[in-house]
Amino acid sequence: MYTCICGKQFDNSQAYNGHRCHCKQYQIETYGEEHYQKNKELILTRCANASKTLRNNLLKKKQEELEKWISEQHACEHCGKIMTEKYGSGRFCCKSCANSRHHSENTRKKMSIALKGKPSWNRGIKPKKEVRCKLCGKLLKKQPKTGLCQDCLRYTEEGKKLKSIKAQESQKIIIAEGRHKGWQPRNIKSKSEEYFAQILDTYKIEYKREFPVKHINQNYLLDFFICKNNKLVDVEIDGKQHNYKDRIKLDKIRDEFLQQKGYIIYRIKWPYRNSVNSQQLIKNNIDNFISFYNNL
Repeated sequence: MYTCICGKQFDNSQAYNGHRCHCKQYQIETYGEEHYQKNKELILTRCANASKTLRNNLLKKKQEELEKWISEQHACEHCGKIMTEKYGSGRFCCKSCANSRHHSENTRKKMSIALKGKPSWNRGIKPKKEVRCKLCGKLLKKQPKTGLCQDCLRYTEEGKKLKSIKAQESQKIIIAEGRHKGWQPRNIKSKSEEYFAQILDTYKIEYKREFPVKHINQNYLLDFFICKNNKLVDVEIDGKQHNYKDRIKLDKIRDEFLQQKGYIIYRIKWPYRNSVNSQQLIKNNIDNFISFYNNL
């Protein structure tokens, strides 16, 4: 056994000498730091050249072995053709010959079991269990941690409770690790809202952005609050997220609460794709809103 100053051990003297050439600790202790800094580039180039020579030697060996194998004139086990190139293990000349070879009965049985996906009890392979949702019984590809499918997690009360519990646990972990940045106010404005605000400015309509209305547990933020002739108007710009089932239910509860407070709710469906039809829809929606505002 050969041990270097740095602590590495080698079985071969050749490997040990090769390591010493580029070992920093060995070079500094034997020759000094100034010598190492001067000859650092030389040492690196020597190592690179050594690795190149090793690669070339390996390639030469492989080439010699291949030439020797070709000179022996091996024949394909299936078609009997003499092979000029080595394919795989060297038993067959191509993939089609390898696939169409004659198998024994045991290998055929094993192949049929593997292809059909049936378990072989002799080999100890157990059948895969069917994974189903706990609530709706829907077949699932993977076993989720909650045991529920995405629809049940999203729309049912049990799923929502599980989701909220998991979110609270993850939030506690984040706070404990010190990764939580703290709750920050919403400063991001959507492009549709900015565009609509510009239109209101051009028509000189007074409005307030994100106007808060107090609720029991939370505050409802109105996209655009307009007041005309003592009439309170809430203008909401609805993107594609308002088409989801859970969002439709929440919007209904919100609208009922605001209507009781005396607000008129005006919703504008905003298309989320930039095309000629979408531009025409936006124009029609704006024209309808202006006519509604003038009739107030």
